[in-house]
Amino acid sequence: MTTSYWQLQALAPLGIIALAPLVLVLTDAVFMREGKQARERELGFFKGSLLATAAAVFLLSSMAFAGLNFENTNGVIALANSMFVVDLTASFAIVLLCSGGLLTLWLSLAYLPARGVHHGEYYPLLLLSVAGAIAVVCAGNLIILFVAIELMTLPVYVMVAFDRDKRGSGEAGMSALLTGVFASAISLYGIALIYGATGHYDYPGIHGAMGGASPLALGGMVLLLVGILSRQSFAPFHQWAPDLSEGAPAVVAICLPATIATAAAFALIRIFDLIAPAALPGFTALFSFLAGISMVVGSLMAAIQSNVKRMLAYGGVAHAGFFMAALIVPTPEARSAALLHITVFLFMQVGALGAIAAMARRGEEWESLSDYTGLAEHRPILAAAMTLFLLALAGLPGTSGFVSRLAVMSVAIGDGQILLTLLMAITSVVLFAGYLRVPTAMYMGKANRGESEDLSLPAVFALSICALATLYFGLFPGRGPIPFDILEIVQRAVQP
Repeated sequence: MTTSYWQLQALAPLGIIALAPLVLVLTDAVFMREGKQARERELGFFKGSLLATAAAVFLLSSMAFAGLNFENTNGVIALANSMFVVDLTASFAIVLLCSGGLLTLWLSLAYLPARGVHHGEYYPLLLLSVAGAIAVVCAGNLIILFVAIELMTLPVYVMVAFDRDKRGSGEAGMSALLTGVFASAISLYGIALIYGATGHYDYPGIHGAMGGASPLALGGMVLLLVGILSRQSFAPFHQWAPDLSEGAPAVVAICLPATIATAAAFALIRIFDLIAPAALPGFTALFSFLAGISMVVGSLMAAIQSNVKRMLAYGGVAHAGFFMAALIVPTPEARSAALLHITVFLFMQVGALGAIAAMARRGEEWESLSDYTGLAEHRPILAAAMTLFLLALAGLPGTSGFVSRLAVMSVAIGDGQILLTLLMAITSVVLFAGYLRVPTAMYMGKANRGESEDLSLPAVFALSICALATLYFGLFPGRGPIPFDILEIVQRAVQP
């Protein structure tokens, strides 16, 4: 009875979010207004508030159960013949993914009506992607991992092309879909090779059978990791991410750091911990090379972009390299640094993209660097928030970005990765120069655009949470004025 109860509680976050899209689709169907034109089917205030409230309730409920699992679960809970595994790392990841889903939801409430695309299909698609992301971090074998990745990414590809009036939206959606299909095919072929070489597709079985490191198993592992690395935008598998960010509606671009990249990072952590590919011949050098090239390509390309969303996407490529620098070090301190980097990056990147979404008006978005010229004259608070997020992404002391960068550098130096650490420091300076162009335009230039519309209360709430997290984790990485110690939490999350 006790075991059954804990299994049900462990499965509750995934079950709640998996049920949510069905409930939202039925709700949308019940309240759907008749109309032949797409504009006539745009949600009214009542229906939009109803769907958004229901989606928020599901996300908060899933987060609450994941928090209970994190506080009360000891060890690993295997579900459905070990197809799903819930441990402290998975529970922490679910809380983070639901937080990203909530922030995306709140920022969408004003953005979608402003763009004239407030349709009922958006909310089920968003929660379906979050459900897939939760399944990714709980996957206990490679088959479930593959299916979960598809469930996570396909709704995002649809949402990318959601705004048919936005130039490049449909093209970005098709490009992301084709790239995703290519990455999925590579992953599936890698899984087939691994199963053929080891006879297993569960993580412990693969680890036990990989001792001989046969060429077939090594090739399969490389192909599997290529498919997953592309989801987190590691160079040279990254080009889809800037294209998606530029063409997608601003709130859909938030799904990249809040859902896809975060879930892919946790999937990599589970694979590194349970299969240990870094112990295979030559893999550590390969991962170090990928980390270094991601830092270089991401920072240099971010520094020359004139589109702010593309700049942020390329910055995400560099941050993926920072994450890999911690991932290749097989110590609990390195895992804590990797989790800390994932956490703070989510709030910084979502905050920056959320500020872009908050300034959108019907028929236009603030994307070009020239659009931000003189923004501080008439929107000083929003300009200050945008500056905070960008400087935090660059690693300015006093922000969460500096704390996570310092933690990653510390574990890299401790492991003897001196060259990678120096490269991290140099590329951080390049990133700082690239990000600084936006605050310079906002504060040093003269306004050349009219004022954007007033921010909605949900958008203010979401941006405030991101700003507070960015500042609090930077100023008080340990226990601060409130009893919340992010370092202690990520250290507990990596306990076996």
